[in-house]
Formats: sequence, structure tokens, C-alpha cells
Amino acid sequence: MQQLVIGIVLLAAGILLSLIYNRMRQGEGGTAAEMMDIREVSAHLKEGQSGIFTVRAPLQAEQPETSAFDETKKAYFETRVLALEGKHQREIYSGKSEAKPFMQDAPGEEKLWIDIPSFGDNAELFPSHMDTAQPGTPLFGAVERLAHYQPGNEFQGYRVLEGCIRPGQQVLFTGTVRRRDGKLLAEAGVRTKSSFTYREPEESQCRQPLSTSAKIILALGAVTVVAGAVLLINSLL
Repeated sequence: MQQLVIGIVLLAAGILLSLIYNRMRQGEGGTAAEMMDIREVSAHLKEGQSGIFTVRAPLQAEQPETSAFDETKKAYFETRVLALEGKHQREIYSGKSEAKPFMQDAPGEEKLWIDIPSFGDNAELFPSHMDTAQPGTPLFGAVERLAHYQPGNEFQGYRVLEGCIRPGQQVLFTGTVRRRDGKLLAEAGVRTKSSFTYREPEESQCRQPLSTSAKIILALGAVTVVAGAVLLINSLL
């Protein structure tokens, strides 16, 4: 009888440790690490709800735009121009797409509107321009017309930096998604590590390593369940 009681207690303790482990994994980003498409995210969120998700889908724009230095249509872009003065660089111009882009699994399906600037330095765009504009070149003239910069004595030229996402290009992000006024809205999370990239997902992005405490909880849970099951079987024989 005593073995039966102890076995039941150990099984209950093992189940409790399993629940604690699952909660810890959620806190470490286990839920966000599961890559989803927009249909799956939509099914998780009712009006007013939000959550942390990892989403991969093509990026689109209602009206793709061109940048100041490139006539190619883009779903989203960011441009910076630096003046090269001796050993120093000074930003003299910055610009980005005016329209807010969205992600969509396929044409006609639900849109997920994404605030790319909210990801800050964790937003990785495809580098479409990393050029140095020297006096007398067409690019130099384009910068002059745009920035109206008055160079100093050590002026060496301009550096044009531009990152973009083409319409239909696959992107991947981890961040906060909420449903508000019937729309899905995405932005960088406040209390979680967020990222946005054009790169292909890697195995390391999809599987988060276990912390030491989570490993201990998992091991204790497994040992407790096994011990409880053994005692229960012995008590019934």
C-alpha cells in the first residue's frame, strides 16, 4: 500500500515538473521559435490578442516604390548617404519607403502588416547599394541634387548605402503580432529578442538550445515519472 501511495506521488510530481518545463520553454522563446505562415498565426489570434511568433512569407506593398538612386520597384527600402570628410563620415541624408509593407502567404489571402523600422538594427535588408560616389560621376550628381551638402576641405566623396526587399521576396521575422480592428499587425517585441531578415532560415533559428535549469527540470521530471511507474507496477504485482 505504501509503495502505491509513493508511486502515485512520484507520478504526480513528474507531471508537475513536466508542466514547469513547458512553461520555462515558452519563457525562453520555445513558442516563437516554431516557424509559422500567416494562416497559422491568424488562427491563433482573436480580436485584441497578441503573441510572439516567428513568421516566414513573401513581402509585398500596395504600390511598390523606387528609391532616389534606383528605379527598380521595391516592397521596402532604406537609404543612407554619408559624406566622407577625411577620416570621418557624416550622415547627410536618410530615407525609406513611405508605404507600410505587408506579408502575405499568397495573393488574395490575409495580410500581415509589418513595421520594419521598429526592428531597428535587428532588421537585415538585402544590400542593393554600397557605393562610393566620386566627383564627376552620375551618382555624385544625384547625391548633390538630393542632399545639397556643402563639403569641407577634406571632402573625398559620398557613400551611398541602401537596403531593400523586392516585391515577393521571402522574409523571416520574430516579433510581436497582434490583431487590431480585424487586421494583423507585426512589430518588434519589447521583452523578447526580435529580428527581421531576408536570409533563408537556418536550423539554429528553428531550435532554441535548452538552458541549464530547463535541462535539470526535464531530467528530474523523467526520473520521477520512471520511479513512480516502477513503484506502481511493483505494488500491483
